[in-house]
Amino acid sequence: YTDAINWASATDIVKGYGNGKFGPEDAITREQIAVIFNRFADYKGWELDTELPKDTEYKCSDWAKENVIWAEAAGLFNNLGTDVSDMTEDATRAELAAFLGRFYVKFVVAK
Repeated sequence: YTDAINWASATDIVKGYGNGKFGPEDAITREQIAVIFNRFADYKGWELDTELPKDTEYKCSDWAKENVIWAEAAGLFNNLGTDVSDMTEDATRAELAAFLGRFYVKFVVAK
């Protein structure tokens, strides 16, 4: 994963745990996914066509709140058929696939 982590770190899409430490084998939380997608969209210059709400209905860490609000406004969490209200929990593979698919349709296909 070294090349991918180096690129994502150099572009500020991921920042790791601090002190240059990354956990490529670690589980990923829903809020971490929201942060990565939001930073990647910013990196690409992709903007939402909707105004962001000021707050979120999802439980999340303070450091991730703006990113969770962004992902919520982007529709990444809609109609999953499962409760994802706690963004601090680890994402399942199915959730990550759904988030990625929705991100792709919203930002890649639509562009």
